[in-house]
Amino acid sequence: MSIDGVRYCERAAPSSAMPIQYGGGYYWAYSSTGLARSIDGRTWLNGLTSTLTATLSNRFAWTGTYMVVHNATSGAVYRSTDFITYTASGTPSDLPSGFLIFANSILYSLKNSASTTISYSTDSGATWTQTTGLTSATYKGVVYGGGKYVLYSDTSNVHYQSSNGTTWTII
Repeated sequence: MSIDGVRYCERAAPSSAMPIQYGGGYYWAYSSTGLARSIDGRTWLNGLTSTLTATLSNRFAWTGTYMVVHNATSGAVYRSTDFITYTASGTPSDLPSGFLIFANSILYSLKNSASTTISYSTDSGATWTQTTGLTSATYKGVVYGGGKYVLYSDTSNVHYQSSNGTTWTII
């Protein structure tokens, strides 16, 4: 953890914590007791997914307005503004084995296996659109910087760029 991006110190995360994200003034992690949040990265409030009944794994993203989580068992997507009460939302067709990534106002659903599609949402997960025609690969993430989105995979020669985050050109 770092407060200035230069000096880092070790802090204990919740037990069995998955990747930690930052959003809405909190650090977020999925632990064995559910979604956990922390203001300072030292003290964690666990079990924030009490209204969700299935395993969430690391399938969550903060969009600036909503905490969006994915139920790995049913494929359903849920949203919350208070981090406690979650309501069902739109479900992309490729989410059952996938995960969520938020980049510059677009929420993406990527599979954990080779695919020729990704899904995206421009309204924090309420509705989803599927992008097709991609080269078959296991896509690992979407990043935004310098006015461009980059979709990258675990295959060294399969990467895409986009100026709008929805239409992709191989690079």
